[in-house]
Amino acid sequence: MVRQGEPGENFYLIRDGQAEVLQTGADGWPRELAELRRGDYFGELALLYHQTRTASVRALTKLHLLALGREAFESNLAPRLQDYGLTVQWIEERSELGRMSLFRHARPSELDPILDRLQAEEYPAGAVIIRQNDVGDRFYLIRSGRVRVRRTADDGTESILGDMSIGEYFGEMALLSDAPRAATVEAVATTGVWSLDKAAFQELLLGQFQLSGALSTEAERRSERHLRLAGERAG
Repeated sequence: MVRQGEPGENFYLIRDGQAEVLQTGADGWPRELAELRRGDYFGELALLYHQTRTASVRALTKLHLLALGREAFESNLAPRLQDYGLTVQWIEERSELGRMSLFRHARPSELDPILDRLQAEEYPAGAVIIRQNDVGDRFYLIRSGRVRVRRTADDGTESILGDMSIGEYFGEMALLSDAPRAATVEAVATTGVWSLDKAAFQELLLGQFQLSGALSTEAERRSERHLRLAGERAG
């Protein structure tokens, strides 16, 4: 329906069907940014900011659209979208969040409440982000850099349990079990994260997105792996 790099003349609302948003990077390879379904819209950035299309949108099923031309869009919708806070940065961050494994099946509009509650943080190499045995009060998503997970046993022996990088998350185990942090996580390189407080974690991830099962399964898998690694290194 729209092609990256072309001028934008229409705004589109999906009446029925499914589409995907694709963006071609500097390497020439397209990547999927999001899937769109009934009630989702696209094409607003090119009209709001008088720029070419930043991504392509392709139909995945038979698609029924409602289209609004530039003049009608600018007089009726643009002021409301700008008042709502829709900016290029917001759209880019929503796409970034949607590419993370935890949210890859979420609709773009469903991510807005999470973006409202996320706190951006940056840690230099060597900084401790969470510390073993501390109270767990935040959940973390890695935006850039790399972190290392390590655990200290009762006898003082320290084990490195692994590294994590862009798109991965940590901190969920303490929030799910209401227990102290099971390990220390520190930045290996300069690392950017998004964090979500406990209330938002419970309200949005466990409530709205119903991710309790997926998060619990991953937490159990990590715990088993950490215990296995710690045992192997102790032996």
